[in-house]
Amino acid sequence: MKGNTVSLSAPVMAELAEELVDMVSIAEWAFFAKNGADPTNLSVMVARAATGRKKVIVFEGFYHGSSPWMQASGSAGTIEEDSAHVIRLTWNDYAQIEMAQAYAYQYATDMMALSGITEDPQERMKAFVDKRPPVFKHQKKNA
Repeated sequence: MKGNTVSLSAPVMAELAEELVDMVSIAEWAFFAKNGADPTNLSVMVARAATGRKKVIVFEGFYHGSSPWMQASGSAGTIEEDSAHVIRLTWNDYAQIEMAQAYAYQYATDMMALSGITEDPQERMKAFVDKRPPVFKHQKKNA
């Protein structure tokens, strides 16, 4: 039998995963997905597990996966509780977010750190694995 499957990994995928983990110092494993819903679901689950928070922010009109909790309110087959912890915002409507400008600058700095622009993401991942609060090299300033 020849071909590929979308639900089981081929040996070449395992080899690629090992190579990716070797290349990325903070990675302990790699995740391959066959669609956009799987990584979205996993990302939200990991974020909730790491933070203990329930709320998720999504932007109206964009695709966030196929799970009931990511569907527009009132979608067929969903119930009110599915989206009870989903906050829906309009993209680029900054008035929706109440944040002092000074804090917004620090928040952006923190987000860049999380995205890998500084060394802090490594500390965040190490702290997550060690189940302890992260100790960042830069400190948040209160607005």
